[in-house]
Amino acid sequence: MIDGSEVDVVNTGSMSVAQTIADTSGPEALVTSPDGQFVYVINQGTPSVWILTTADIGTATDPHTGTISLPTGSEPNTPQPTQAAISPNGDTLLVLDAGNGRWTSLT
Repeated sequence: MIDGSEVDVVNTGSMSVAQTIADTSGPEALVTSPDGQFVYVINQGTPSVWILTTADIGTATDPHTGTISLPTGSEPNTPQPTQAAISPNGDTLLVLDAGNGRWTSLT
């Protein structure tokens, strides 16, 4: 569940929040890798993608293992990532930049 600047991990058995991952910079969307090892959090606040390791979600270990900043390039507007899709083999993450009407490919 996405809420403001954090992602809440919900235990679907009890329907309660099991963990809160804070400071995610305005999360807009989540995408899971095809193998289930990673969750990608699409952040609008700092135009970026957070990488979370699913094995660490719900444990004492911080699941945030990396951040990919979206390129600003020469487009007229600040990037506003709003959606994402991942290739079936997990090699490419496509992020929709609604501020500039384009997809950014991250490999």
